Amino acid sequence: RTVTVKASAQIFKTTTAQIFIAGSMDFDPCDMGYVHPTHDNAVRWSRRKWKQMRQQSPALTQLFGEAKSRDSTDTTLYQERRDGLGSLQISGANSPASLSMVSWPKQVQDDISKWEPNDAGDPEEQSDSRSLAFEWAKILKLGTPLFAKTCRITRNYRDAVLIDALRT
Repeated sequence: RTVTVKASAQIFKTTTAQIFIAGSMDFDPCDMGYVHPTHDNAVRWSRRKWKQMRQQSPALTQLFGEAKSRDSTDTTLYQERRDGLGSLQISGANSPASLSMVSWPKQVQDDISKWEPNDAGDPEEQSDSRSLAFEWAKILKLGTPLFAKTCRITRNYRDAVLIDALRT
């Protein structure tokens, strides 16, 4: 259900997340969320990395159309497949409004070590709750470790290792 990747900076964590999104949209489409530490990070990623991937991938271009459209189904932070079978909502963890009133069977929580509480509380709990209704949900948590005692990715990784140990 949850995959946690704790790794050093700049080693393809975000690229892996983009492949997860693209593959899901192509082979198992659904509504998906991609949450960044801040709204500004979300906009920057969408414009620089995701848009470029969409433009360079014939499969994604076929699914979403050209990444130039300005209608309500293809904005910087919300993109819907042309056939309506799936969508991608891109959010910032600092925006509680973008983490409410949506359900995501699949989601990416990127750079969670940098997430800070927002006006509604813990953004990781808010984001996790978006997938609670789906028994088969997939959540990809990515981060570069910071201070061990307060680091979200370190805590998630430790919890995953503990759960694996209890299963064996």
